[in-house]
Amino acid sequence: MDSSPAHAGCVDVDKVHRSIDQALTFRSSPLRRQQLEELGAALRQHKDALLPRAQEHVDNMWRGSLEWYQSRSTLDRVVSSGGYLLGSAALGDITHVMQLARDCRWLLELHARAERAAGHDYA
Repeated sequence: MDSSPAHAGCVDVDKVHRSIDQALTFRSSPLRRQQLEELGAALRQHKDALLPRAQEHVDNMWRGSLEWYQSRSTLDRVVSSGGYLLGSAALGDITHVMQLARDCRWLLELHARAERAAGHDYA
């Protein structure tokens, strides 16, 4: 396993950041359905890779705290909504991919906190 910052905890952090950046700027370029589908698939893969560490981190929080409640609620939403595939509505698909990107950004932040708490100063 590569122990560089770009591969913290088996997650290619740089690749996740690139996908997030691409998704959040997608509306500034002409719509290409294939690119949108590929980006959606990449973001779902990133989400799946980031979820275990994020879930572990939230599970280790003090239950009953505001931070735990907010994190648990967001995590539950991310888990339940992230698996949807793209449909036929272009604007809805762009919105969905952008939400996947925001979810991945949040998961990446949680992943970084979990890594720091475990003694790995990766992110």
